[in-house]
Amino acid sequence: MANEKINGGPAFPRPMGSALDESGVVKYNESQRGMSLLDYYAGKALSAIRSRNPRVFDHTKQPKSIRYLTSKEVAEMAWEDAIAMIEEKNKRNI
Repeated sequence: MANEKINGGPAFPRPMGSALDESGVVKYNESQRGMSLLDYYAGKALSAIRSRNPRVFDHTKQPKSIRYLTSKEVAEMAWEDAIAMIEEKNKRNI
């Protein structure tokens, strides 16, 4: 349970099940937990950030300029957003 508080638990779990194949033989599949909710939120945030064509005011350059965020900066933002979503979810106990 503690791990689910950190990563939000599974996003798309698939329970163990069975089905008939073409020859009528019962085939069983194993359960799969799927990606974590944290991974899912990070992917959604990444997509949203990238779709905005993110730019920032760069105070480090002279003269000051606007630049595009690096992939590393975008990834960090996506994970920060995802972690914030999980923290809020845990706070609301939903």
